This record gives sequence, structure tokens and C-alpha cells, in this order.
Amino acid sequence: MATVTTNTDVALEFKTFLPATPPDNLPFIIAQIGAWDISGKAETGIVIDCSGPDDPPVVLTGDNARKLAKWLTRAADKLDAADNKQQKKKRAQPYEQDDDDYRF
Repeated sequence: MATVTTNTDVALEFKTFLPATPPDNLPFIIAQIGAWDISGKAETGIVIDCSGPDDPPVVLTGDNARKLAKWLTRAADKLDAADNKQQKKKRAQPYEQDDDDYRF
């Protein structure tokens, strides 16, 4: 079964520890949030990566699957908040506030 090895706001990683396997070659699945350079354009989003097809699969328990789901939900909320900040337009001021700037 997989074990959580990294659990931060920007990454969640699970690894399966196997006997006689070097730590650098352990099967893993990782989800990361960030800005990614794709064809010279910055794309903000979530990347999910895992070990290659020759490695045994990472098996998440129900508890680990719930942790991944919660992490993905928090990451998606952060992305939405960042998108909303970028898309906010300057609001028009009400007529009454405009009068305060003028002196006769």
C-alpha cells in the first residue's frame, strides 16, 4: 500500500515502499499545483504524475484516496481564487462618490 511522503499546499505525493528497491526508484503518484511552461506559454493548473508502466502500480487506500480528493479540491479552489483576482474588473463608482472629487 502507498504511504504519504509529501503533503503540502503545493504537492501531495504517495509512494509504495518495496524491499530491495532504491528510494529513487519507488513507485509513486504525485499531484502538484503551479505555473507550468507549455510551449513557451505559462499555464496555471494541476499536474498529476506517476511511476512508469514497468513499475508496480501505487495502490491508494480509501483513506489515501480521500486525502487526494481533499487536496485536489483545495488546489482547485486556489486556482479559482487566482483566476478571479486576474479577471476582476474595476467597478464603476456610484454617482454620489464622483461628486466628492470635484471642488467648485
